[in-house]
Amino acid sequence: MRRTLRLKHALILAVLVATPIALKAQVPFCAATFDFQTNTLQGFTLSPLTGANLWHVANNVCQGQLAGHTTPFTLYYGQDQTCNYDTGAQNGGVATSPLVNLAGFAGPITVNFNYLLDIETAESFDQFIVRFSANGGTFGELVSKLLLGMDNAWHAASFDVTSTLGPNPSTAQVRFVFDTVDGLANGGNGVHIDDLTICGVIGVPVAPRVVLMMLAIFVAAVAAMMLRRRAPVV
Repeated sequence: MRRTLRLKHALILAVLVATPIALKAQVPFCAATFDFQTNTLQGFTLSPLTGANLWHVANNVCQGQLAGHTTPFTLYYGQDQTCNYDTGAQNGGVATSPLVNLAGFAGPITVNFNYLLDIETAESFDQFIVRFSANGGTFGELVSKLLLGMDNAWHAASFDVTSTLGPNPSTAQVRFVFDTVDGLANGGNGVHIDDLTICGVIGVPVAPRVVLMMLAIFVAAVAAMMLRRRAPVV
């Protein structure tokens, strides 16, 4: 009788434990993707830094046609006609993404993008910085050109921002900043950005049939274990 009660209690406990686990599955998910394939800024805002601001959506120009991103559109700092950023004077601008809602997300949370840089490599000139804002806070530096490839080819970049966002992330924003610093040696292709994503892990409800199947397997396993314990020793 006591073993029967223990078996019943174990089955009830199994159901109680398994139900919340089965109701949601933790799956990777991207909260936002910016690939500019609609030939629009997708909510990005552009603002001048000094002189002309050359950020815009470009269509298959100035190395934008090369593999390494989703062609043909890119967020481009440069001039389509000349494939450079030489305006005869210092120039610079800022491109800021819209707020990305991260409610319900858990780590690891990453910022990912494809890029092409064809700018001066000297630290003091042609400054390119990617900045990140967590939960509506100030924009801090995520990476500068010194840690990126500057070889006029496409590269992929990914950065873990989980610790910056903290245990209860709410929003995120990414900002791309470029400044020539002077009006000289600005004959490179410039900067291309594409396929910006902010991704993490989120709980997704599991279909009722899957929940029932998981519960049935779990309960059957516990029942079998308890019955083996009850079997008499010959």
